Amino acid sequence: KPWVLILGSTPELRTLAHSMGCTVLVADINEEFHYAMSSFVESASQERFIESDWRNLPLNNASIDIVLGDVVIQNIEFAAQDKFLQEMQRILRPNGLFISKMEVLPNDWTFMSFDEALLEYASCDVPVERMIEATCSIMNNSWDKRTNLISLQPVRKWMRKFESPGGEFFHENLILQSLLRAMWDFWQPMEKEWSFGFEKDLEKQIAPYFSILQRSVLHDCFLSKIDKNFPIWLCRKNGPV
Repeated sequence: KPWVLILGSTPELRTLAHSMGCTVLVADINEEFHYAMSSFVESASQERFIESDWRNLPLNNASIDIVLGDVVIQNIEFAAQDKFLQEMQRILRPNGLFISKMEVLPNDWTFMSFDEALLEYASCDVPVERMIEATCSIMNNSWDKRTNLISLQPVRKWMRKFESPGGEFFHENLILQSLLRAMWDFWQPMEKEWSFGFEKDLEKQIAPYFSILQRSVLHDCFLSKIDKNFPIWLCRKNGPV
């Protein structure tokens, strides 16, 4: 059986690995969250759970065939991302695979104001279900090239102008009003940060450790440019380490 390491407790990835007959290990720094997500995984009892930082895993060298993740490297501060990549290279067997949805700024990304980004969703279908996509679209425009950080904090500050004294959010466009309310309900206290930049820069960053064999873009966003924000990369480990 292939040995698969899931970074984080994403139920869909765990279920996929089980359906393919793999030996499944799950690494998450938050044990409580892991077991909460396990209720959505039928074969969770067959997994080995590792409570650990992804940059320092208690696994032997070359012991894993495939690492799966969903926006994992972007959840690590930029200065520590090389250490993460080194660790993935260390635990993977020769020709081992690292498969992950990435979060990047498309190379042709055009920056705009938060107001302009919000207005792009003025006619979207089922606005509450588009909330995470809309948040990402707005938040991309907060990117700080000095730190490679994208943050919800400036978004929170901007949202205040739509907030009533009673704490409700209002907009003349009811679709956008629904989006704003859903964003606040889901993300508060809105302190989350992600560390990433342009796709071309991520390519250079991982090149010493992995070769990109395939890139896939799902087409399920309201804005096609946000589809390109989340490519799935199939990467093969470089070298014999």
